[in-house]
Amino acid sequence: MDRDHDPLFHAASKGIDPQAAAELFAAMDELKAVIDGENEVLALGLPNTTLELKARKAALQAKCTALLLEVSEDVRALAMDQGVLDQLATVTADMRRLTSENAKLLDETAKASRRRIDAVMQAIQTASDEN
Repeated sequence: MDRDHDPLFHAASKGIDPQAAAELFAAMDELKAVIDGENEVLALGLPNTTLELKARKAALQAKCTALLLEVSEDVRALAMDQGVLDQLATVTADMRRLTSENAKLLDETAKASRRRIDAVMQAIQTASDEN
């Protein structure tokens, strides 16, 4: 991307730390990819996510929060570049959509797991009653 169309370059010219802003967008993109991958697995009806994936999501969420606070400090001090605001709004909207879908899929997966457990328990009870 050339400098005329790079919101991070323009943000830097206004005093916003371009490294922090770039790291924020990179971390948010990585978090979106992790959640999107998890959603694909959950949509297939596969079991709930692994502890490793949950830990990765938590670490990325913490990183995004810290970087957002860092960038926000710069934003409060200066008028933020509209390009960065637009990029942040887009990434935030994508994140909301993905996390909403993720919550729905996790709930469906938990309900399906409960139904399987109930079916197994019912089969055990039936077998026990027959003996």
